[in-house]
Amino acid sequence: MYYSTNGTNWTPAGTDFITSFPSDGVTANYASAPGEIKNVTNKTLNQTIAPNGFLYLAWNYSVTSGNTTSNAQALGIDNVSITANGGSTPDPTISVDPASLINFSYEVGNGPSANQSFTVSGSNLTDDISISAPTNYIISTNPEPESGFTNSLNLLQVGGTVDPQTIYVKLKAGLAEGTYNETINISSSGATAKNVTCNGSVIVPSSYCFEENFDGFPLDINNDVASDLDTYTSTDGWTGDKIFPADKQIKLGSSGNKGFIITPSINLSNGAATLYFDAATYSSDATVIQVYHASNGTSFSLVSSDIYLEQDFNTYSVTISGGSINSKIKIT
Repeated sequence: MYYSTNGTNWTPAGTDFITSFPSDGVTANYASAPGEIKNVTNKTLNQTIAPNGFLYLAWNYSVTSGNTTSNAQALGIDNVSITANGGSTPDPTISVDPASLINFSYEVGNGPSANQSFTVSGSNLTDDISISAPTNYIISTNPEPESGFTNSLNLLQVGGTVDPQTIYVKLKAGLAEGTYNETINISSSGATAKNVTCNGSVIVPSSYCFEENFDGFPLDINNDVASDLDTYTSTDGWTGDKIFPADKQIKLGSSGNKGFIITPSINLSNGAATLYFDAATYSSDATVIQVYHASNGTSFSLVSSDIYLEQDFNTYSVTISGGSINSKIKIT
């Protein structure tokens, strides 16, 4: 006997499942079939089957010795019964990572926010995984296009398993100024439901304590103006390296050289502050940027995780704490 859990890859069940019939030298058919019956009972096959999984059995017959099969009789199989043994069935499980997403944001009228993501997987499932977005967030299995984002998703389980799937999240467009702290629900029958908390905000630009729109920069993409930024910025004191005018925008870095820009001193002594900025990749370049803060204006520490930019401009936000009247922010 052979067995399989997918009907394609077969494994011998072992010598305990081999049944032999004695040779009788008869070459003619039996007068009535079957000619001989052997009962095979109380045999144990050690094979774990996942919830909603399958077990396939197959039988093969051959001569006991030699290699001449012309006189071998046919084999009949009847009354097959299987009893499940073993311990309890593993509990259905859903896994998510991370369990919280923060700093979704955009200015009033400029939504939706940039994408953030988490990963979902499942094991020993008896049903698909359902993902429900809260009122003011939208989700998708693809980061683009915008039309692919929706309020709910269904991840199909196969043999009780959902392989890790990235879920992309946005704070939806058209929201009023305010804070939007809500929860995405992930569930499947019999499994402990999981949640991903989402913290975001929509702000009015006038609430900024400092602002620079870079509207003074012309289109001069081959000219590094890092040493002359005060000519183009609305507030003096900006510094940096490898900064190129890009028509009311700036481009950081050139081929093989990473650029950076540092703000003038900003008074951030009144508590935690949130930095908002718009950014996109240049052309089709894959771009990751980071944000640093120096409360004394000189010693910078990383205050953001890697920020992966998209080809379209999105608004990004980073929370900064421990500020002072001498704070400076560096983007690189």
